[in-house]
Amino acid sequence: MVDEAPINPPDTSAPSDPIVNVTGRTPNSITLSWTAATDNVGVTGYDVYNGNNKLVSLTANANLGYAVTGLYPNTTYILAVKARDAAGNMLSHRQLMFHYRTLTAYRAGLLALCRLRPPSG
Repeated sequence: MVDEAPINPPDTSAPSDPIVNVTGRTPNSITLSWTAATDNVGVTGYDVYNGNNKLVSLTANANLGYAVTGLYPNTTYILAVKARDAAGNMLSHRQLMFHYRTLTAYRAGLLALCRLRPPSG
């Protein structure tokens, strides 16, 4: 009788979606943080996307956060974080869509609106 290692079925379950939050902002960047995802075998890392473009692949041991840089004011971005496991499984991720405005652009807009108002009285 030959001892054989048990054959494990392939991992076909994707990790859970991490919950993503914006935790910081500068004039040209935004910092995302997320909760750790779970998986039936184990999460190996996270991929951060801007639209369909992968910005970075992080290991599961990395910090649960990433600063997206090079952003422009008055632009809409669709950011997402996808968890992956060793088998390459990923869920179709939740996306975080936001319109990026700097405080300076916001103040300039308010000033322009104030100038357009007719004088009262």
